[in-house]
Amino acid sequence: MIDWGQAGVVMAALSARSTVVGRHVREHFASWPAFQNRAYDLDALPLLCAAEPALAHARRCERYVALLERLCALYQEEPLIRAYFGYTPAEDALIRSDPGAGRHVWVCRLDGFIVEGRDQIMLLENNADAPAGTLFTQRVNAVVREVLAGAWPQGRLPTVPQPLDKDSNVFLGLLLDAYHAWGGEADPPRLAILQERGRSNVESQEMARQYQAAGVPTVVADPREVTLKGGRLLCEGLPVDLCWNKVNTCRWRELAREHPTLNQTWREVVAARAVCHVNSFGARFAAEDKRSLAIFTDPECAGFFSDEDRELTATLLPFTRRLGACGPAGLEGSDGELTELISERQGELVLKVPFDIRGDGVTIGRSTARGAWLAQAADGMRDGGIVQRYVEPTRYPVLSVGLDGHGDGVSAGSMRVSCDTFILAGRFAGFGAKASLAEKVNVFQGGRKVSVMLTQPAAA
Repeated sequence: MIDWGQAGVVMAALSARSTVVGRHVREHFASWPAFQNRAYDLDALPLLCAAEPALAHARRCERYVALLERLCALYQEEPLIRAYFGYTPAEDALIRSDPGAGRHVWVCRLDGFIVEGRDQIMLLENNADAPAGTLFTQRVNAVVREVLAGAWPQGRLPTVPQPLDKDSNVFLGLLLDAYHAWGGEADPPRLAILQERGRSNVESQEMARQYQAAGVPTVVADPREVTLKGGRLLCEGLPVDLCWNKVNTCRWRELAREHPTLNQTWREVVAARAVCHVNSFGARFAAEDKRSLAIFTDPECAGFFSDEDRELTATLLPFTRRLGACGPAGLEGSDGELTELISERQGELVLKVPFDIRGDGVTIGRSTARGAWLAQAADGMRDGGIVQRYVEPTRYPVLSVGLDGHGDGVSAGSMRVSCDTFILAGRFAGFGAKASLAEKVNVFQGGRKVSVMLTQPAAA
């Protein structure tokens, strides 16, 4: 998957020009559009992936998101699927009131690790509620391309363009497509980006500015401060036609406990078709829930999926089981129950809660004390969650450029990297990546975003 030959060439060229790279970044940083929710060093070396295996993975991801779409539909239709997740009555009513805007999963970021030495990415989780990076991924790619061109103009790295890179407003186009599929007729519609007041991130504010400049009236609004009046949703007293809900589901559930009318209000909003809401609450719950990763092999629910479906998920997903599932664990080399597997093979496994952000709900067995591991497993058995086989992330060279203006600020090293796949309206849109020294490869846990570029095969 990784084009190690090209990566070596580019790393050597940039390292030899580190002073030029540092100077270029310092001179141009102030002119770049914002591309960070949290400050981190810029990585001047893109993650270079060979186009052919990368795009083959993208096609598999499209099929997988189609499965998630079917799962959202099954939730509406099948009591057994609803029982599998076990949401509260208020959450269930909210999900079932929202049929989606032509589809449920309009936007999805599938986070994964490249398997060492193989042309394969294993997916670790679905981000189907409010994935970050829909604007900043394109901006990071553009910044790194500019640095490459400025510091190494003779390099001429041939790459295959990704859809996210062809149009800076590709995500706005997706939202408008969702609105029209829903039946909306306003031209342009008024867009609300839903974020909790006082906790709005930079990307949402930048979206509002960019989309406003593109001619789409846009406001960032708190979902607790809306009003349903005359069949219209009002934000700050003005009607809204379309909303992109950027409140992650784990935080939404917390807000619903703090404000018991929240789910009822939004159930009435979507049921009244007062606004086009993206993604649907079905996607934000069932497709986002980490237990969805285990449903395809669950003894009670596997019958809803075909052998072809299970073959696809076996290719894309590591061993994953819902905590509390009955029967043999099913991991090679183990004939016991799931509780025995969790106890005996801690170093090979990871525990995850159904909803989290920034990796806070992920417990990695190999780096967790025995008592804490068993306690987390017991909590998961009671409250819900999954156990997943640990996937070792590939390490990749990085060329870090400090953005604080002190000295050259350029250093070389290697970090663990992710490779994440954006699927918009069921079609591949682009790759994103993160790099970190930590086991949890997350920007909010000391990591940084990394540009991804797809390399063309070398000429014969």
